[in-house]
Amino acid sequence: MNSDRYYSTKAQKMESSKIREISKIIAERDIISLAGGMPSPSSFPIEIVSELSEQLLKEKGAEALQYGTTTGYRKLKEVIARRLNENFDMSVNGENILVTSGAQQALYLVGKVFVERDDEVVVEAPTYASMLQILQELGGDVSDIELEKDGFAVDKFKKYLENGGNPKLSYFVPTFQNPSGITTSLRKRQKLVDLAEAHDFLIVEDDPYHQLRYSGGSVPPIYSVDDNNRTIYVGTLSKLLAPGLRVGWIAARQEFIDKLQLAKQPVDLCTNVFSQHLAYRYLKGDIVDRQIEKIKNLYRAKRDHMLDALQEFLPEKVDWTSPKGGMFIWLTLPEDIDAEEMFQDALDEGVAYVPGSIFYANSPKKNTLRLNFTFVDEKEITEGVKRLGRLIEEIIDRS
Repeated sequence: MNSDRYYSTKAQKMESSKIREISKIIAERDIISLAGGMPSPSSFPIEIVSELSEQLLKEKGAEALQYGTTTGYRKLKEVIARRLNENFDMSVNGENILVTSGAQQALYLVGKVFVERDDEVVVEAPTYASMLQILQELGGDVSDIELEKDGFAVDKFKKYLENGGNPKLSYFVPTFQNPSGITTSLRKRQKLVDLAEAHDFLIVEDDPYHQLRYSGGSVPPIYSVDDNNRTIYVGTLSKLLAPGLRVGWIAARQEFIDKLQLAKQPVDLCTNVFSQHLAYRYLKGDIVDRQIEKIKNLYRAKRDHMLDALQEFLPEKVDWTSPKGGMFIWLTLPEDIDAEEMFQDALDEGVAYVPGSIFYANSPKKNTLRLNFTFVDEKEITEGVKRLGRLIEEIIDRS
């Protein structure tokens, strides 16, 4: 049977996530993985989830196991809005919130609602690879603006706009960015908001790591400084509770939420109702704040340990970012080293990373790679970085 003729045009063009493919390879071998973007299993509040689940089933079991509304459990939306207002001064209410099956569904819905084929979309370079996958499927015309030490190059973005760039949508991970770990300055966030108003485009702010700050002062979300309501804010509990529960959200102006929930209806009818009730109980008191402090202490030590290991074991010709939070460190190798070509050699040495090229929409920098410090323990961080440093040193010596 020629199955190709049955697939839609979109299905024929679908490609697997390269990070998922890397994960498959790693799973089949004894590898120290510094590749994935997964939280540490030791950060999961298993006992808390067990207690909350037992209470939920006793008190609201029938409701929590039933279908729910497409927009989400009302009390959960209200507590999300309250926390956004208290933590970030975002001026939202429950009606401005759409609960989604994780942030990934939120990003896909935003793309589905706002991006048509050949619509111009601007992203950072590098940027979140799964968003590039979404935009590729939708046929968006993706342009990218490079990252600087204090975030996206907003002055170059301005020149791009003045020279005829006409984006409908822009996408940013401004706080502890995936993959670079870089945080965009407040000045640049404010300037981006001004550019969006002057040139009539929307801003999608993907903000999964904001509360995972280990050093330095807080920077408000773009949404908080956007008085024109052009920002669509995407959040998640995957890093603050557990990714397996799949609870995320979109905060945006009411008309956007109304349209997004229409797009969501045929996808899943409603987000996992039991998870939503559980998330509400987790968020309504101080349980989440105590848990965030535990996670921050755990990850701060892991980040510091990886930075120390990089300093000790990597050659002087290698540069890396020093993130103040989040989950990732970005490495830049000498220009003549291709991190994609080096990947198989790294696996043979028993260590894995993500080649940086997959995070670029255009003109990938192949001498880059992403490391994750949250998933493995400190002993594995040391050994993994040591193996990576030894390999890079060998390649430099051969060249």
